[in-house]
Parts: sequence; C-alpha cells; structure tokens
Amino acid sequence: MDFIPNNKVLKVKPDTLEHIREEINLGKPGEMKNAVNILKEWLQQQPHIKKKNFTDHFIETTMVTAKGSVEGAKKQIDRACTMRTMLPHFFGVTDFTKDFANVFDIGSAIVMPKLTEEHYRIFVLKSKGTVTSSAQLLNFYRFGICLGEYMKAHDYVASYQCIFDIRLANVSDIIKNLNPMELRQIITIIVECYGLRIKGLHIVSNSKVVDTLIAILKTLLKPKIIQRLQHHKDCDSLIQLFGKEYLPEDLGGTEPSVKDLRETWGEVLRAPDFTEYIRDMDNAKTDESFRPKLVTSVVNFLIKFIKQKYLQSIQPGSTMEFIPKDRILELHPDTLYQVRKEINLEKPGEMKRAVNILKEWIKQQPHFIKKDFPDFYLETSIVGTKGSVERAKKQFDKVCTMKTLMPQFFDTYDVRKELAIDLRKSIYLAMLPKLTKEHYRVIVTKVVDVFEDSSTYTKYFKFCLHMAEYAKSHDYVGSFRMIADLTDCNLMDCISKINLLEIRQVMSIFMDGYGMKIKGIHFISQSKAIDALLTIFKQVLKPKIAARMHVHKTRIELHKIIEKDVLPSDFGGNERSMKELFDEWVDILSTDEHKEYIKHINSAGTDESLRSKDKFNEDCAGLPGTFRLLTVD
Repeated sequence: MDFIPNNKVLKVKPDTLEHIREEINLGKPGEMKNAVNILKEWLQQQPHIKKKNFTDHFIETTMVTAKGSVEGAKKQIDRACTMRTMLPHFFGVTDFTKDFANVFDIGSAIVMPKLTEEHYRIFVLKSKGTVTSSAQLLNFYRFGICLGEYMKAHDYVASYQCIFDIRLANVSDIIKNLNPMELRQIITIIVECYGLRIKGLHIVSNSKVVDTLIAILKTLLKPKIIQRLQHHKDCDSLIQLFGKEYLPEDLGGTEPSVKDLRETWGEVLRAPDFTEYIRDMDNAKTDESFRPKLVTSVVNFLIKFIKQKYLQSIQPGSTMEFIPKDRILELHPDTLYQVRKEINLEKPGEMKRAVNILKEWIKQQPHFIKKDFPDFYLETSIVGTKGSVERAKKQFDKVCTMKTLMPQFFDTYDVRKELAIDLRKSIYLAMLPKLTKEHYRVIVTKVVDVFEDSSTYTKYFKFCLHMAEYAKSHDYVGSFRMIADLTDCNLMDCISKINLLEIRQVMSIFMDGYGMKIKGIHFISQSKAIDALLTIFKQVLKPKIAARMHVHKTRIELHKIIEKDVLPSDFGGNERSMKELFDEWVDILSTDEHKEYIKHINSAGTDESLRSKDKFNEDCAGLPGTFRLLTVD
C-alpha cells in the first residue's frame, strides 16, 4: 500500500506509514512490496496452512509486527495458524452480538483513536464489578482477540502502551478466578501471533492486593516486559506520561469516555463486513498431517513445550505461580505470595530454583524407590520446612523411610469402606475449607460417642494421613491450628484406649514427614480428666509444641482466636457443620483419582540396604523409646 486508508475508530499521523517503514528498515520504494510478495509466495508453498489468500494488508502488517523480517513474519503466520488449531476455544467467533452478549459485565476493552507522539497505540482496559468465574475472563480474552484481528486488518502499528484501570474492580475476585493456563495462552497469542510489542504496561489501582496480581503477572511475562510494568495509584502520573489529549476522560483525558468509545468499537466489530472477515480468518488453521517432515519434529517439540508451559501452572505436578480453585480447600487471594514471603522465597524464580535443587538431589539418592515426585509436591515440602532446601531433603528422607518402617499407616486405599463407616459412629474430623486471617489451616476433630476399641484411633490417624496427602498436592499452607472437641465424649474412655507409641509415631509423621507447623492445639472440655490427656501429649510432643496446647471450657471461646467465618456451625461459626464437612471429605478421599494418587505416592518408600547406616530408624520410628510408665487412675 502507498497510504493508510481512513478508519472510523483509528487515526494515524500524516507520516505514520513512512515512519513505521523507516523504523523496520523497509523505507525505500518497493522494499515493502518485495517483502510482501516473498511472503505470499512462501504461503503458497506451505501444504499444512489451510488458508493461502491472506490480504496484502494483513501480510504487510505482519511484516510490520515482525520488525521487517520476512523470516519472522513466516514464523508469526505459522504460529497463528497453529494456535487456531491447537487452541480453538479462543477463536471461532461467528456472531459478535450473541457471543459477547455479557462480555462487558466485567469491563471494557478499547483502543484509543489517536497515536502517541512515538506512533504508539494506547490500549485501555477498564474493569468493573465482580468477576464470578474464569469463564467470564475467557470470554473477555476472546473479545480481545477479535479486537486484535481488527487491528491486523485495519491498523499499521505494532507498538502499544497498555493501561489496565482496575480501580472499580474487586481485585481479589479477579485473582481468585484467574486461570493461569488461559492467561499464559492469551499472552502468547497476542505477542507471538499478532506481534503486539508492549512498550509499557500500566496498572491503575488502590487495592491492597494489587501487589499479588502484579506478582502473578510477573511470573507470566518476559523479563523485558516486566521492566516496563508500572503501578499507578491515580491518573496524575498517566497524564504526565502521555498527555490528556491521548487519554479517555475516565483517566483524566480529553478523549471521549471508555463507555462512549466502547459503543463506537461495538459498531465496527458488529459490522457485517468484519463478521465475514472473522469467519474467513477462522479458516487460517493448519493440517499437521501435511506439514513438511523436515520441520515436523520441531513442531512436535513446540507442541510439547506449549503443553508443558501452559499446563504447568494447574497440574498437580508443577511449580505453582498461581493456585487454582480446589473442590474444598479455599485460599486468600494473596496466600501464595504471603506464604512465599514468610519463607523468604517470594522473588520471581527463587522457589523454582529451590524446587530444581531438591529434584536433582532426589535423583541422586540410591535408597529412594520413587524419584519422580510432582514439582508442586516438592514445593509444598519446601513450604513446610520454612524455605530451607536442606531441611526439605531431610523431610523427604524421613517421610519415605516412614512409609517403609511404618507401613501400617499407609496401607489403606478405600477410605469410605475401610475407615469412614466405623469412624462415623464416634468421631467427625475435617480440614476446614477457609483459612484464618494469618493463612493458617484449621483441622477439627469432634468426638461424638465412645470408641469401640483402640483400632478407632488407628483408623482416625489413617484418615488424617489421607487428608495430609491431599493437602500436599492441593493446598499451599504450612501452618495449622488443631481443635479437638471433647465436650460430648467420655474422656476417660478415650484416654483408656490410647496407644502412646502409636501417637508418637503419628505425630512424627505429621511434623517431620509432612512438615506440619502446629501453631496451636485447642482442646474443648470441662472434664477433670483433661489434665491426664495433656500429660500424655506432653510425653510425645516437643516442648515448643506442648507449650501451645490450650484448654477451653466452651466452643464459643474459640471465637477469640479463630474467625467465625472459618469455624463450623457446631462451634457457633458460619461454615457447614462438622458432619457435612466430614461427609464431604469422605467423598473427596474416596474418588478414583485420589485412590490412584495415594497408591502412587505411597510407593515412595526406601530400600534400606542401599542407605548408609545411621540412627534414623530409632529417631523416627520410636522403636527404642524412653517413655515413662503412665498410670491413669
């Protein structure tokens, strides 16, 4: 093209075409045309690319976004077509009005009409209201892709200043509903397939949790883009940066409001000619069976890389940069950041490096039977050791050895049939869904009737271990408060069936093997026998933990320590009852998925014949114990 046509929503400067071409070293007469022709000829020779008849403008803007590189433009088109094939849920818009009927419920996304002095476009996203599901965000991403398609077909610039105005949004809800895989994918589509060059990323917010959102974004962006990310608490700094004439009135500028601009954008995106264009572009896919064999191996590698890269954040085998929603365990929006900060691993890349060190160490241990632990399992182990890789190594060694030396605690796979039926007669237990304000998880035991015999304790401990394993692969906390409600039980009957050695072994598994940091143990009882129970626990607990035992006369006293929103209704709280929570945990731990996971993870024993001899057996299993004789009269 020799000039840029007028457009209803996009303005350019008189010298934009010449400026852009000079910037990408294609300013001489005929250079751009030659590049376009080379690219068109190459397209005709690609058997795996289904669409060949791209417009000259599309090919030219691809050259612009590839910084004038024909080879870069080839890769960009190939990637875009491959992405349409691999990630179809982001594309395929057929009816703008129908497909995006509710997209503006959570915000608006527009491109400002004027170019900046540097010939940059300004993209503005103004979020509002409450995000209630990741599906809303996915549809918003799809809208963004439609916007990108329009820009490729009608604009002539590739450099953007992006402004995210989230002052009116509930940032916690945004964080809670973000799907990290989809966020990574949309960033790749925009940057790698549409060639958008981000010159600045500006977040406008006064929210206290915006740092958590920024921390998440930093895990997804390239270092170069991270350096261009700025946080603004108000619009003044934006005005100083860009000038009022380029900003909407919502941001203190003189351009129309975001709402008015959104209406204008809606008109052009709903226009029949653009609808037909979108439908036609949806044919720009690949048939991988026709891809030239010389590059098939490269593509297979890329596909594998993409799967690993984007699924990394949600699979239970990965180092987390974002914690997805769990079926029962809830987290605060800033839990990941706060937990890492507490253990001094909050900086980008620090946790990943720690996990890699631990992973390499495990591979070098000849006595470990299993070496392929999920990354997330390794990460929660590091959380449980307060960020110490050396202590995490010891913890791993201990838990694997315990599974060899104490198999009686790890041999149950059917929670419903083997444990829950008997437990339900006398005891309810649950790991509560909500965290405390300090990011502690609360585990509650409620004894409702007498124990048949000492085997009830064994089944109780096994159930607790199943919950602990579930938490290792789904939760992200290391600190716990324990509650034992003994109000309705015959405490002397409970004490008479205690096996002191078994309790010591189980406490060692929880604290040394699973890294459970106990911040408090709270007994609720008015029985005089409670002192005898405390004496027993003092025999098996470390002095520091024993000092954290507390006795409460009533359940209501817990409200001074734990928020009502966290506690079950049995304790005057707002959460579901203990019976309901126990039943829910039974359902979760009885799924085929959990059964398979337990079988897999419980295979992580040791071959002691390959270990250098030491005193681990004695220290961990409590075999030579030095218990004093305890008589309860």
